[in-house]
Amino acid sequence: MKRHAYLIKAHHQFDLLEKLLRLLDDERNDIYIHIGVGVDYERAKFEKCVKKSGIFFVDPVKESWGGYSQIESELHLFEVAAENSYAYYHLLSGVDLPLKTQDEIHAFFEANEGKEFIYFCPKSFWKESAYKYEQYRFFQEKVGRKQSGVYFFMEKISLFLQRRLGIRRQQPEMEYCLGANWVSITHSLIKYIIKQKNLIRKLFEKTLCCDEFFVQTLVWNSKYRENVYSFEDDYFACLRLIDWKRGNPYVWRNQDYEELMNAPHLFARKFDENVDREVIDRIFQTISDRQKTGKENS
Repeated sequence: MKRHAYLIKAHHQFDLLEKLLRLLDDERNDIYIHIGVGVDYERAKFEKCVKKSGIFFVDPVKESWGGYSQIESELHLFEVAAENSYAYYHLLSGVDLPLKTQDEIHAFFEANEGKEFIYFCPKSFWKESAYKYEQYRFFQEKVGRKQSGVYFFMEKISLFLQRRLGIRRQQPEMEYCLGANWVSITHSLIKYIIKQKNLIRKLFEKTLCCDEFFVQTLVWNSKYRENVYSFEDDYFACLRLIDWKRGNPYVWRNQDYEELMNAPHLFARKFDENVDREVIDRIFQTISDRQKTGKENS
């Protein structure tokens, strides 16, 4: 039996997270959860959602939007889970849901064994986004999403001076690539990424939103590029149904239920209890019923 690890980053919407955990609960899976520093939650409540999988809470990294700390939290999840060696590792957010049963998900990965499911943006975006890593963003961990304040002002001055001085920190032998940070990847690739921790820090510490760069850049510049499932500009490459045309990204609603359930993707993001709880409940019930029926017929 080939086991999978689900790596979940969450910080709110815990009713939704409970539903996600229940749908992932399977004897073939283990679940690793990162919940941000200072977030109030009941660990026992989540543990009660899982009866067949192992569930582990990793020590939290203090994260800031757009900062290198986002990469650190993902690497921490990778490292902790990799100690137990799984066939596949799925990085999800706490506001995602599966669109298929666990039998369907495991069958898909059995049929595509060895493939890496990573989304790469079109090459034109790679160069357009170079401003996120070419200069040192000394204050990004303090600035976060804020577009005002002392640290924001200091960051703007620092970036201006670096550009005037011609400071460009990129490595000439590396081609930097951009995509989605939500991936489904093999144990071999996870181990390779972990071994590159020093390089990752050198390339991406003090940058902006480079959790969307580091996996893609490592893979593109390594032998693992040959194993990528698809380089098409389609989020099926990472098996996530994500809509950036209607939102940032779009929050799925009940009117989208048929689209969601008919999609070939294995997972969808994002959902929001405060925007539309009904679509969450419908998907949860549908997948729960299908998984129950599948077990009864097996």
